[in-house]
Amino acid sequence: MAKLSWADLFLSGSLIDLDISFWDGLVRLRPEDLGIARTDDVKTALTFGHERLVSKGHLKALRDLAYEARKLVTENSVTFKLVPGARYLPKAKRADIDQRLERIRERFGVAVEKFCHEFPTYQEAMRGILRRAITDAAKHEDVVEVTLQRLEGKYPSVDKLRKTFAISWKIFSIAAPQDGETTGDEGSSVTEAVRDMIKELRGEVAAKTKDLLALVAKGGKLTERTWRSARAVCDRLESMNVFSDETLSAAITRLRTVVAQAAQRDDAGEVLSEGLNTIESDLNQNLEEAAQAAADRLTGRMTRRMRA
Repeated sequence: MAKLSWADLFLSGSLIDLDISFWDGLVRLRPEDLGIARTDDVKTALTFGHERLVSKGHLKALRDLAYEARKLVTENSVTFKLVPGARYLPKAKRADIDQRLERIRERFGVAVEKFCHEFPTYQEAMRGILRRAITDAAKHEDVVEVTLQRLEGKYPSVDKLRKTFAISWKIFSIAAPQDGETTGDEGSSVTEAVRDMIKELRGEVAAKTKDLLALVAKGGKLTERTWRSARAVCDRLESMNVFSDETLSAAITRLRTVVAQAAQRDDAGEVLSEGLNTIESDLNQNLEEAAQAAADRLTGRMTRRMRA
């Protein structure tokens, strides 16, 4: 197998690590907060939940933007197992994803300012709700005020609150030591990373295929939403096939073709069952060969052979 280097791999893409910090507005109650002794039996048998310091709906706009950022990165990259939290972002997608994340961050910042501006109002509205809830739950009435004071102390100041919200990301790559010294493991590490990414992308096609076949098997309704979801998976994976895996490409084409046929047929379930039944087994084949071909492409060996 071609000896890949980090430089070979990162000519085609970069790593992206998205970090989102968020104040969830929750605080966990303790047994003593409700006038219940913390005995061994209590610790074994009772689980105490979280209280909301603000209404869940007040955080929705911020949660939606955080989800949008995560979804954007996830749909345009693939897991890079060697670096926890990092994902491999194809070179062709980098500028667009960077710009779109910046726009999401700007909207997130506006939403944070709005939330912080209205936070005292949210806090005041929640005080009455918390009082009623703690009164109903407390074992003794005399612990209600103590519990409410503890919860009150869990509210951050507006300045501190503002600092708990952030969306940031870094785009980077891995390089060999600059002094030229290597451990001898670089080639195998890069090859393993490529193999894992090819396997993950194939797994997404297999998962969508299994979902469709399972839906047919249990007599589920095949709707326009079903077809849209399948086509979206095909679109995403076609754009992510940065290693030009021919098996993956063939599976995507087959899935897209069968779905298009099924969407026009009254016997859609039969079309799916017959057309998709071997995709998963096909995708489990020649993984090593696909990694070899990817290595050849990344190192330029395939191009050199074609020119020879």
